[in-house]
Amino acid sequence: MKIRKIPIIAVLALSGLSAAAFVHPGTRSASKYELDFVKEKIKLGSQPWAGHLASAKNSGALGPALNWYLTGDEGSAKAAIASLSSWNGHGAYDPGPNQSSLEGAWVYTILAPAAEIMNQYPGWKDADKTATKNMFKQVFLNSALGMSTWNGNCDLTQIDGLLSMAVFLDDKTSFDAGIDRLRKRLPAYFYLSTDDPSVRNYGGSNSGSWFGPKWTDGVTQETCRDNNHHAQFAIAAALSALETAYLQGVDLYTPNQTRMVAAMELMGKQLATGDMQGVCGGAVTGDRYNTLEIGYNHYHNRKGVPMPNTWSAIQKSLRNGAQQFNMFHETLTNGDIDYTNSQPPAGIVSSMSRNSISPSISFRSNGGLEISSNGTQVSEITVLSLNGSLIQHSSVNMAPGSSQVISLGGQKSTGLYFVTVRSSNGIETFKSFK
Repeated sequence: MKIRKIPIIAVLALSGLSAAAFVHPGTRSASKYELDFVKEKIKLGSQPWAGHLASAKNSGALGPALNWYLTGDEGSAKAAIASLSSWNGHGAYDPGPNQSSLEGAWVYTILAPAAEIMNQYPGWKDADKTATKNMFKQVFLNSALGMSTWNGNCDLTQIDGLLSMAVFLDDKTSFDAGIDRLRKRLPAYFYLSTDDPSVRNYGGSNSGSWFGPKWTDGVTQETCRDNNHHAQFAIAAALSALETAYLQGVDLYTPNQTRMVAAMELMGKQLATGDMQGVCGGAVTGDRYNTLEIGYNHYHNRKGVPMPNTWSAIQKSLRNGAQQFNMFHETLTNGDIDYTNSQPPAGIVSSMSRNSISPSISFRSNGGLEISSNGTQVSEITVLSLNGSLIQHSSVNMAPGSSQVISLGGQKSTGLYFVTVRSSNGIETFKSFK
């Protein structure tokens, strides 16, 4: 058996481990690669980017921040910083459990990406930057960490904003808290027929809180609440959170590819045709928002996954959709990006413990994998192929000192595999095998 050497950044991006050192800029409003790509397009006056920038550049804090980065306009830089500074000294945001919690999340999902972009601006004085960091800690962070148990779009919006705040603040603890919630909320909100029904019993959600859909892969907890009105808010937040995680080297896109592509394709077909496809009664909502671009950009532009229904909806209505709440000009930052010359995410992840209490992974001659829990309890096993396809992702309950053999099924024993084993106390072991 040989262990193939591959670039460590590519390995870490696939491993799904938590970020320890953050890459800047790196939130849902794109990394340096996407922003620089768009910047060149703006110089040429190319569409769709130029049109979206024209309508975005004076909007709140994030619009001027993007306009500064993409055009170098100093007035926009000052306007963005002034918007951020206007929150300095504000009292702690202490919302109730429902609508007010969501409204707070809508604020920091926009402010945090704006701050992350302006963190690149050399004219932002250290004292003022520190005051804004303190503002996030004092005004919004505790609210974001307190999970809403209302409909899932609220928690997903909180998670989206929490991850962006954590990146700007270089706050690994808060980032990890957001990642943990995202892992659990995705299967609790986006349905797959292969799921154990117990995954829907999370954070106020259960199988009875889905508004009576026809159980179809990709249906969401709120699809039939109002025929995709609130579901657009939720999928936008989920994809934004997945993007922030990915840019920081934590790939939750891959283990959720079947789930999220099914959700986007179902919603895309419903929005493009105006027909709920038998999933719910009644007409599709008339509301259209500028969303699905972030997920389409990843799964199609980066990974080459065919998504014709999603693209149809984007072309027909979503590129001209409303910019509202947690959705802000996704076409500007994530539309039609060319990844021919791109590099893997550069997030640096947690050091992977190799001491005696860590789980161990060995490759058996028959092609299976043997997982030994050693001195800790194993709670999760993930196996990916070379191209990132999910072979297995399962929750387990392996007691300390036990072992388990994982079959690779019909997979070739000579293939390259990325294996991550997570223990209940957070220790993760990663190996690749050929």
